[in-house]
Order: sequence, then C-alpha cells, then structure tokens
Amino acid sequence: MRIPPLTFRLTSGSGSPGNGSAAGAVPVITSRRLAIRPAHPSDYPFLYSLECHPQLRYRWSSDRHLPTFEMFVQRLSFDPARQFVALDREARPIGWVEAYNEDPSQAFAWLGVFMQDDAQGSGFGIEAISLFIHYLFCFRPYRKLYAYVTEPSFSTFKSGAGRYFHVEGVLRDHEYYHGALHDRIILAVYASEWRDLMKRWGPRIGCSLELSN
Repeated sequence: MRIPPLTFRLTSGSGSPGNGSAAGAVPVITSRRLAIRPAHPSDYPFLYSLECHPQLRYRWSSDRHLPTFEMFVQRLSFDPARQFVALDREARPIGWVEAYNEDPSQAFAWLGVFMQDDAQGSGFGIEAISLFIHYLFCFRPYRKLYAYVTEPSFSTFKSGAGRYFHVEGVLRDHEYYHGALHDRIILAVYASEWRDLMKRWGPRIGCSLELSN
C-alpha cells in the first residue's frame, strides 16, 4: 500500500525525485520549522564541510573513508535524489540528510544525518531525518531503512525506541574517539509501520499528508 506523502512544493530543477512525481520536478518537503530539498551542486562545499567535520562525522557513524572534494562530488552525482539539504525558516542551510549503500534486491538503504553545530540539541536533526524517511518510503521501493548511531548521540533520543524506530543490534566498544570507546547501535525504520506513525506524528510538526502541485 502506498504511503500518503507530505505536502510537496514542486519546482523545476535538474534532480529527479523518483517515481510518482512530475517529470523534472524537485520536491521541497516542509514542516513548521524547516524544509528539506535535493542538494544542488552549489551545496556541495557546504555538505563536504559537514562530512569532514571531526565531531559531526561520528554522531551518525559511517564506514566511508574521508574522500577528497572531487571524490565527494563524484559520489553525490551518482544519485542526487538521495541527497537532501535541510534549511531553516530563513532558507539557511543547516544540515544534510542522505541515503547510501542501497541494496535494491533487498529493498533497504542506510541513512545519515549531519547538522551544523548551532543546530545541535534543537531537534532539527530528528525532524529533518523524519521528513526524509517519509520521502524515501513514498518514492523509493524500500521496505526498511537502517542507520548507525554512536551511543552518546543515541542517548539524546533513545526514548523513541520501539515507537518511532527499532534497535536491531549493538556493537560493543566499536568506535574510539574523544579518548574513549563507544558502542555503535544499529537502528531500523519499517515502511510497514510508517503510514500509521505519520498519521499521528506528521500533523504535530506541521506536515500535510496530501499531495499538492
């Protein structure tokens, strides 16, 4: 069953949002506090600064090696529809959400989110990734989405486990940084549960569940 999407403002652009949208249209997905949209080439220096940030890089763990800027741009160009920029109410870039390591045969992908220092603790990261998850389940044939997160970051939102997401594994003392070992936690979100979740949670953050052009 197709999940009802959030309100999309459709504007012309070079990216392709995936099946079910107007040809050549780029969705901008909004809540009361922020918006996310596909990344443009002009965003790449900002995104690269987040990827290279020595602290942000470990909030949501990634097995990728730190690339050069040229390699980073090449990776993003493979599928810009899975790279979104988070914007505040003044349209200022404040973060980046992405889907990577897709396995089409098994219908899953991995999620990452990187937010600027001044957005930490604001809830913007959770809100941005929630909008992005909804977009992916609407326009990509995923049944599950996974994320790695380090234990210090997980402690800030672990109350949502079992309600908004599931813990599917813990790698004990997996990562060393800031002078200590930290657990790596594997989270999962299921498409089969997302429809009912967004019926309840979507209106609370100012999201319409109707598609508009």
